[in-house]
This record gives sequence, C-alpha cells and structure tokens, in this order.
Amino acid sequence: MNSRKHFHLAILHAAALAVAAPSALSQDVRVDITSAVAPGTGNVRLNGTPGDFYMIFFSFEESLTDLGDGIILLVDPIRAIQENLHIEGTIPGGGIVNFSFPTTAEWAGGRISFQGVTVGPATGLLISNLCRATFQAPNTFADAVGLPSSFSILGDLLPQADGDLLAIGGAGPVVQTYDTCLQQAIPSGLMSAGGYPLSSRTQLANGKILVAGGITAGLDGTGQLGVNIQTTTEAYLFDPADGTTTPTATPMTTARAGAAAVLLNNGKVIITGGIGAIDLANPASLLTGVLQSTELYDPATNSFAAGPSLVEGKAFHTATKLNNGNVLVAGGLAQAFGIPFISNLSYTYNAATNSFGFLPALFTGSRMFHSAVKLADGRVQLIGGITADLSGVLESGDLTQIVLGSIDTTAIFNPSSPFAPWGNGPLLSESRALHTATLLPGNKILVAGGLSGNLDIGSLLSGNLGGLVSPSATATSELVTPSTVTPGPTMGAARAGASAAVSPMDGRVIILGGGPLTCELYQP
Repeated sequence: MNSRKHFHLAILHAAALAVAAPSALSQDVRVDITSAVAPGTGNVRLNGTPGDFYMIFFSFEESLTDLGDGIILLVDPIRAIQENLHIEGTIPGGGIVNFSFPTTAEWAGGRISFQGVTVGPATGLLISNLCRATFQAPNTFADAVGLPSSFSILGDLLPQADGDLLAIGGAGPVVQTYDTCLQQAIPSGLMSAGGYPLSSRTQLANGKILVAGGITAGLDGTGQLGVNIQTTTEAYLFDPADGTTTPTATPMTTARAGAAAVLLNNGKVIITGGIGAIDLANPASLLTGVLQSTELYDPATNSFAAGPSLVEGKAFHTATKLNNGNVLVAGGLAQAFGIPFISNLSYTYNAATNSFGFLPALFTGSRMFHSAVKLADGRVQLIGGITADLSGVLESGDLTQIVLGSIDTTAIFNPSSPFAPWGNGPLLSESRALHTATLLPGNKILVAGGLSGNLDIGSLLSGNLGGLVSPSATATSELVTPSTVTPGPTMGAARAGASAAVSPMDGRVIILGGGPLTCELYQP
C-alpha cells in the first residue's frame, strides 16, 4: 500500500473509532451534481461543516464497500484512492465546496457516481448520499438511471423542500419520490384512501398535498367491477414528511372529477368545475354533467365551503394563478344553458372579492386537455389541446357525429390588457394534447410528448373497435416562446399524460410516466 493511500485510510479508520455509534448516511453532508453538460462544465457541490476535512470519491461503477466499523459506501474509496479518483480538502467557512471541471463531447452519455465523507473533531466521520451524474449535450434527452416503482399517468410532479420531487396522483394510491441525485423514482408512501383518477392535487404552504375528488369504481348487483363509476366528494391530506393520509374535516360540497385547483395567496385552495356525474350507460352524461360550481378549501379549518359559480361549467380546463393573486380559468369541456361545447373562453377569479367576472375573454382555438404556462413576465400561454366539432350532435342528437382532434394553436393571455387580454401565439410544429409543458429560462417552454391525431367517435360508441381511429402518443418535442416554435429533440419513448418538472439541483427537466416506465432527463 502506498503512503498516500495508507494515510487516507488511516484517517477514515481513526475517525470511525472515534464515533460512538456506527456511521450512517448523514443529512448534514450532501453531495449534488449541479451541472453535467457535455461539452461544457461539470460541477460537484458538497455541503458540510466548515473546517471539516472532506474527500469526494467518484467512479464509473458502483460497488457496495464495507470498510468496517459501520462505514459502508457505494463508491469504493480504496479503488478511488488507488486511481486518484477523488477530491479532497477542508470545507471553507460557508460550508459549501464547489468543484468544477471541463467536459468534452465524448463525455455525453457517460455516467459517474460520486459520494463524499467528512471528518471533524465535533462531527466525527459523516458519509454523504450517493449522487449520479448523467452527462448530456445541450438540448438532448437521456434516460435516467432508475425505473419508477409504478406506472404513472395524469399525475403531478411536485418540488419538495429537500430538493427531490414528489410524484403523486398518477399511480393510484402509490406515491413516489424522484430522487434527483439517484435519478430514480422510489416508493415513498401509499395513500390509505383517495388517490382516485381525475382527482385534483394541490401542494399547500405546509408541504402537505390536498387530494380532492376523482372517480371511483364500484361493484354493481352482478358483481361486475368498474360498472358503477361515480364521482366523489372525498378529500384527503397526504403528508410527504411521514407518508400519512388523513381525511379532511369535511368532504367537498360537490362530487367532482376533472376539476382544476389552485393554491391562493391567502393559503386557501380554489377548486373549479369538473364533471359531477358519469353514467357509462349514457355517454352523453359527460357532456351534460359539467359543473359551474366551485369551492374553497381552508387549511385553518381543514374544511370546504361553496365558492362563486362559474358563468359556464368547465371540466378538463386549466386554472393558473396570476402574479396579482387572481386565477385565470381557461378552456375545457364546457356547458352553458344546457348546451355542451369545447370552450374558447376564459374567466378570471378575483381573490380579493371572491368572485368571477360575468363577461368572458375570448381566445382563438377552443380546447381541453391543453397546458397553461405562466411566463416569467406574468403572461400565460395556452398550448395545444383537444377540440371538438359538436355541430352534428346538436343538429341530430347523434353522438357518433362528434369530431375530436388535437390542435396545434397557442394563445397568450396578457393581464396588463384587461379589455383585449388574448392574442395568438405561434403554431406548434405538431398538434398535441395531454403533453408536458415546462418553463425554462428565457420564457422558453419545453413541450414534449402527448397525443396527436383524431378520434373516431362513431366507431368507439358503436363498439366497432376494429375500425377505430384514435390519436397516438408521440415522442417529439418542441421549444415554444410567445413568438416562435423550434423543433426539439426526440424523447426515448412516446408519452401521453406524463408528469414533468425542473430539477432544483441542476435545472434539467425530469419527465416521468405517460406510458413508459423509464424516466427521461432533458438538458436545456
């Protein structure tokens, strides 16, 4: 053993003997990979106690290594020291170590695993988390390292205080945590109740998730599962801190599914519209059961109260909180005066007066299952969606005359222009709905996946599935601004109904679910 290796292992061993209890992963020491762009710059960050000695080991392969005295690492420190694959020094006064290194195009597609240890007179020996770097060229997708623990569709990916992301609502009662360092979605809880399809999920100020409404499947008198489809008033709070699920003190005032929910500046949640009743024996119930009602959840009382009514009922719409605290409610499957339609109207909820304006604002392109993104300058951009021509139904009453299809239009809402707030945005390179839309720096939006095409309602309702024409999931992406559309890279798999969020660690976009079990990373 050379003297350098012997010196480092002697430090680790001496520190281990000084620790009263066996060492374990410590929340006081964390390693993050804040950049893995290739070509470009890689950056490793270590947070620890100022003045402590640190070593960060890295390797192209992981191996469980037991050094004795309870010291277990997933990056072999002996190999790292022998091959000089480590960084060392003393943690500066700010408690943060940043190590940057240049990368070339050859690094793209490679992965390196990092893990650190620190030693100090007061802290003893502490072991960090494991963090994996997947190197990517700019404007590319790459597969994350691990697979999700469960299939996910139409869920949410919500940021957590520790820098990870919570995947909830897309896998039934299963809740997953996407670990941004491990690049893996792992089980983090199981909702003991709720988590129904088409429920709304809202992250409260205290970090808990309000999960409200949705559709439930029951048994009818013949014992056929799924025939008795109902909407529900049930609402629950899921606590990511301990994985518990508790019912709210009161249920919602109205059963609803496919509603939209927004956290207001006062801490309350407004839930708008949705479908109030679903009758599988009467598909028209989807068109006639659209709700105009809203309700407010108050975390102080853990209960619901009726809110102001919408002028037109809405379901599968979007609700976006504006910079002034008001809420823009736009599009969706709608109903007014008993007539169903796909809406190209928006209404603004005034949080101060708890009311909606009576007059709508009109935008180009009726749509539902679209996305709405609030831009950095406070404007809101609607992207894609599904539209429908219901004229044939209204004339004949024949539901097979409905024409449904994805659209390629975008629309932009400017709250600074109250008398003419809507303008047209650029056309997408491909029509799509149920896609992801993630805001990047510079008012640029990554739009990825979704369904593209038309749906043959006649074949669907007649049971002639052999001749059914339906939209198909796409793997394409595009970069959208208020004035431009640029084709983006192709994902590794086609997805529709996926969840997406920006990693707070490195700014990459994480896309989870929507069909495939893989997670994908987009490097801006």
